[in-house]
Amino acid sequence: MRTSGILSRLSFGLGKLKMQEISNKDKKLRVVLVQMKSGPDWWENLMLVQSLIDEARSRWPRFDLICFPENCLFRGPRSLVCADKHDRPVLKFEGSRLKRDSSFSLAVEEMASDWDFGVCLGSVLEQSEFENRPYNTLLWIEPKLRFVSYRKLHLFHFISERLRYEEFMDVHPGESPQLINFGSFRFGMSICYDLRFPEFYRWMAIHEGMEVALVPAAFTHLTGQDHWHCLLRARAIENRSYVLASGQWGWHQSERAGRIRCYGHTMAIDPWGNILNELPEDGDGMFMVELSRQKLSESRDKLQSVNDSFFQLSPRARHL
Repeated sequence: MRTSGILSRLSFGLGKLKMQEISNKDKKLRVVLVQMKSGPDWWENLMLVQSLIDEARSRWPRFDLICFPENCLFRGPRSLVCADKHDRPVLKFEGSRLKRDSSFSLAVEEMASDWDFGVCLGSVLEQSEFENRPYNTLLWIEPKLRFVSYRKLHLFHFISERLRYEEFMDVHPGESPQLINFGSFRFGMSICYDLRFPEFYRWMAIHEGMEVALVPAAFTHLTGQDHWHCLLRARAIENRSYVLASGQWGWHQSERAGRIRCYGHTMAIDPWGNILNELPEDGDGMFMVELSRQKLSESRDKLQSVNDSFFQLSPRARHL
């Protein structure tokens, strides 16, 4: 009798899981990807973000998520970050809420209060305990002003005759990955240079069930023309996951590296490695893609590479 009861409950549980799996397979998520050119004036960038959101609303009456590039609210000389603390483009968080301690944070919160969809606000500068080295933080905003943040782990490090860029001079690295459930998908967060570390995405896929990789970026034209497409498609294929990459475009000014050109080419890639849509190298723009639960499941059923991985990866502790 006891065995029969256990088997009955087990059968019921498996039945519920199967029904849930069937219902999930048909679920879809509409995502808008935005390409833009940010500058050193955070107020102008905020207005541009709002303008692009208004454009998306007019083009697609219904979408679930909109994604912006890295540094979307500030991209310019770091001397401006050290200006008046009440006006500088740096945010602070208190749990899942934004600390309202500057004109910048008040403006971000006021703008976000009108959003009834998810927003991946690329990346912003977040105050750290290291006065002149803020975090480069992916900011995820859900309706009712719930904030989720991921601090960039891998900081851009490039040295050549044409360009020298050492992000760690101005930015403090984060310490852990971050994932979030949204709709019927599990999103793994990353920023730009993270893209070059396959073990990072592999860990999120194997240990945390990542199904969509977010990659807001300000990829340099110098490296992007050779690596951008290859890396994005590889991360999608390796992890049987969607990859959503919003990019900066055009020329930008940096105190340490001088003028830097960003590569653009915002794109979305499906779990089989197919490019679903892509923007050109230059110019603001946007497109909408539909993430399909069924397509994700079919891709993973065909090729079991995530489940068959021999190696179990563990992130290392960082003390910098």
